[in-house]
Amino acid sequence: MNKKAVELRKALDILHLAGFEEHVIDDEFQTVIFCSNMEINGHLLPITIHTSNAIYVIFRVLIVQQAVTKGTEKIILEYLNELNAQYRMFKYYTNEQGDFMLECCINLAVKEALQPAFIMDVMNMLVEHLSGEYGTIMKKIWAHSRFDKQRTKIE
Repeated sequence: MNKKAVELRKALDILHLAGFEEHVIDDEFQTVIFCSNMEINGHLLPITIHTSNAIYVIFRVLIVQQAVTKGTEKIILEYLNELNAQYRMFKYYTNEQGDFMLECCINLAVKEALQPAFIMDVMNMLVEHLSGEYGTIMKKIWAHSRFDKQRTKIE
């Protein structure tokens, strides 16, 4: 297990954030992923915190599964570019499965990076940011999704 994972576990325990499960990945980077959920506007979104031997810790939130399809790809990617131009601390992207993701990468050269107060600040920034953007993101995705088109056909 990497040193950052041990420090992060201590910080999570101090903060009484017991909902995180640890998953040790058997790889050359000694990766440990902490998994939980965060409530955003009444919805539980999966969050993972990735630690390894790298100098970064990555906070990753799954916003919508399979949001991108061949029919929505252009519109969703344009929207991702808009979000990324607007918010420098966060990176929006889609993965190979077409999931709509948000990532926050923390450089551990910052001395306080794994201190409980800093971890709580990052978590609070994610919640605050997503609480403000989640509705707009979902409207944009649903307006162009296959689900919305199916619903329109049924009605």
